[in-house]
Amino acid sequence: MSEILFVSSTDMPQELAQMFKRAGYGTIDCAKSGNEARRRYAARNYSVIIVNTPLVDELGDRVALDCFNSTSANAIVIAKSEIASSLEERLEYNGVVVFAKPVSARAMYKVVSLFRAQEKRMAILLDQNQKLKDKVEEIKVVSRAKMLLMEKLKMTEDDAHRHLDKTAKDQRITKKEVAENIINMYV
Repeated sequence: MSEILFVSSTDMPQELAQMFKRAGYGTIDCAKSGNEARRRYAARNYSVIIVNTPLVDELGDRVALDCFNSTSANAIVIAKSEIASSLEERLEYNGVVVFAKPVSARAMYKVVSLFRAQEKRMAILLDQNQKLKDKVEEIKVVSRAKMLLMEKLKMTEDDAHRHLDKTAKDQRITKKEVAENIINMYV
């Protein structure tokens, strides 16, 4: 379940907490200072970091920027209208969304919903990426085993390939496992 870190010197409004629940977020953690926020996001994997400026120990823009640059979390900064535009110029270029106070609940909900959709798409891409990495690793191991069979047993590449396929089918294991066994035998 996706988690949110709300960083503010004041408590999170109930309306905001309910909105996050409706958007599909589970746990909402709170931090009162920039230092506490840094400790929390270093220890946990949050989906969204929301910084309500100013904080007790700093403005809070650096917290959002540091978090955005060092984690996979999306970041939102809520600032007084007189400083929101200057923060927006610096932060939005780096991917941090800036809202001027008072924040429209509708606008916040739309952004948080977009973050949720982006999270789902990212999870799919990360899964596909992992599958591709696993396939590349398998190809490397199988290629190395084929080279060993060609070198040690003087097989042709086609013969080595057929040997790996046949052994995998006969032993009911993957071709990668057969290749690893061959590598262990000859190396």
